Amino acid sequence: MRVTHTSLLFVCTFYGARSLIAHEYAQQYCSAHIDTQYCCFEHGPMSPAIFALLNEAGFNPPILPKIPTLFDLLHQQKSFDFVIVLCQPTSTEDCQSVLSIAEELVRQAGKILLWSTNDFLSLSKPGAQQWLRQARLIRDGIEQNIDHFFTHLMALSEYSD
Repeated sequence: MRVTHTSLLFVCTFYGARSLIAHEYAQQYCSAHIDTQYCCFEHGPMSPAIFALLNEAGFNPPILPKIPTLFDLLHQQKSFDFVIVLCQPTSTEDCQSVLSIAEELVRQAGKILLWSTNDFLSLSKPGAQQWLRQARLIRDGIEQNIDHFFTHLMALSEYSD
């Protein structure tokens, strides 16, 4: 039996950059079988450098005036098969609070996952070569996580075409 609809939410503990990147890669890998959405924990400005980083990887995401927050989705009573929180537990990010709130968006029999991912706000000033090198590592690490996630998901079900 082929599963034709699985929903996936990416949550970034800050302004949504990591979740946007994960969303873009997920759309590239498996958009025919997965509905993805992304959100942030709190509203704030997303650096234009993030969009340049995405453009460099071949993506051209729309610049949303306001990325939905975790609380917006709770208010809308959304639910997902998988909720993936992109957070760095060893930093000052409050991963545990985000995970607790995100659990409310997971469907029964769904899963919540934590991907330990550095945040762009912790890097040096955007635009500097050092920032770009570190930001590429974060972006590429997210891509690797997406690849592993979908490889595992396809092995457990019959998603492949």
